[in-house]
Amino acid sequence: MRWLKVKRRHIMEFRPIKYMEWMKTREHAQYDLCPSGVSNLSLKELGIDFEDLEIFGENSYGYPPLIQAIANRYKVHEDNVMLAVGTSHALFMVCALLLNSGDEILVEKPAYEPLWAVAQAFGGRIVRLDRGYERGYAFNLDELEKHLSENVKFVLLTNLHNPSGVSLSPSTLKDMAGIAKKREFSWLLMRFISNSLREKSGRPLFILRTILSSSPV
Repeated sequence: MRWLKVKRRHIMEFRPIKYMEWMKTREHAQYDLCPSGVSNLSLKELGIDFEDLEIFGENSYGYPPLIQAIANRYKVHEDNVMLAVGTSHALFMVCALLLNSGDEILVEKPAYEPLWAVAQAFGGRIVRLDRGYERGYAFNLDELEKHLSENVKFVLLTNLHNPSGVSLSPSTLKDMAGIAKKREFSWLLMRFISNSLREKSGRPLFILRTILSSSPV
């Protein structure tokens, strides 16, 4: 995007992502809960005539009608909308924009491994926040506050929680907004978030999407 300027102070190093290696090489199962995509369909199955499929037009910074629709939805200027080709790409761009080597990122545990692997590749220091089975995978705000410091750049969560599927309650979202406003850091929530969190916190909020797909790491 025209307004995105990133200064890199860290040589990126991507370590092997064990979950992705396992997922791509695992044996076939009749009921497979691992993939995050959708079934492959042909144009015929989708009811699309190839002659009606337009694959050209202005797309320098993304498809203009889509950018305009998103800007209208969230009441922002079109220059403040950046399109991504998927969740991983969006997360990569956010980390490139926000992170410097040594910044701390608080990440839930268990979590979808690529989430924190990307932040780690940009030099982020990962601190895990436990969302254990014993507590029903609930997010503990008291534990969050214990780990907050001036070095924390953002907190990375999923909602619905990946892998458990547990959702953040409206009251928890409100409390999260209050903490963000008081401690001055950003939340980075994958997949879904209530608009009220942005309105109440006044802090930057990055809205990305992902699909429940993985096992604890």
